[in-house]
Amino acid sequence: MDRLPQGAVVVGDRKFGVFSIARTAAEKGLGVLLRLTEERFKKLWGAVAADCGQQRSITWQASHWDHKAHPGLPAQAVVVGRILVAQMQSGSETEFLYLFTTLSVPAEQILEIYRCRWYVETDLRSLKTTIRLHHLTGKSKAMIEKELLIAITAYNMLRAVMGWAAAQSGTSPRSLSFSQVQDVVEAALPVLAAVQSPQQYALAFQRMLDTAARFRLPNRSHRRAYPRLIWGHCRSFPKRKPLPLTPPASSGEKTI
Repeated sequence: MDRLPQGAVVVGDRKFGVFSIARTAAEKGLGVLLRLTEERFKKLWGAVAADCGQQRSITWQASHWDHKAHPGLPAQAVVVGRILVAQMQSGSETEFLYLFTTLSVPAEQILEIYRCRWYVETDLRSLKTTIRLHHLTGKSKAMIEKELLIAITAYNMLRAVMGWAAAQSGTSPRSLSFSQVQDVVEAALPVLAAVQSPQQYALAFQRMLDTAARFRLPNRSHRRAYPRLIWGHCRSFPKRKPLPLTPPASSGEKTI
C-alpha cells in the first residue's frame, strides 16, 4: 500500500475483506472497497434482514480475533464506512454481494469499481495460460527471475500493442482478444526484424496494428460462469473379487 498514490482505491475480494486490510488502507489515506463474506456481513449488519439495494453506514470495530492476530491494534480501533447489498448473476444462480467501502460516491459507481476487479482475474489467466507462467522451468533463483522478467516484458509488450490498436480503431483495449493479438505479434516480429528502412518498418508496424484491431472479443451480456464442482473423496482401490468356481461337470462329460 505504501507504493500506491494518494487517492487510490484498495479493492479486495472476500479473502481480503477483513478489518486489518480496511484499517491499514484507511490510515494511509486510501479508499477502501472490500467484499465481505456472508458471516462477516451478518456480524456487521446485525439481525435485521437485508434486501438487494440497501446500504447502511457502520463503524467497523476490531474484534477479539483481530486484536489477537494483530497485537499492535489500539483498543478502540475502528473504521468508519458503509455496507452495500447487491445481487450478481453467476450462471443460472443469483447470489448476494456484500461490499464495505469508505468511498462517498453513489452505489452504482461503487459496483462499477468493484466490477473492474475481474480484470485482475483475466490478466492472471493471460499470464498463466497464454504467456505460460503457470509452470516455471528455472532451477535457480537467477533463472526464475529472468524467466519472470522476460514473460512480464512480453505481456506488457502485447498490452501496449493492444492499446495502440484499440486507440486507432476507437475501441477499448479490453475488447480485443489477448491470445489472438499474441499470434499477430509473433507473426509480425520476423517481418519487422527484416525490414531495410524506417519507412518499411512503419508500414509493417501499422499493418500489425490494423490486423490486431480486427480480433475483437464477442459481445457477451454477462461474464461466463461455470458450475462449481467438488473433487471426489479419496477412495481405496476396489478389492479383488475371487473368480467364480467352476460349475460341476454333468454326467457323461470329462473335466480337464
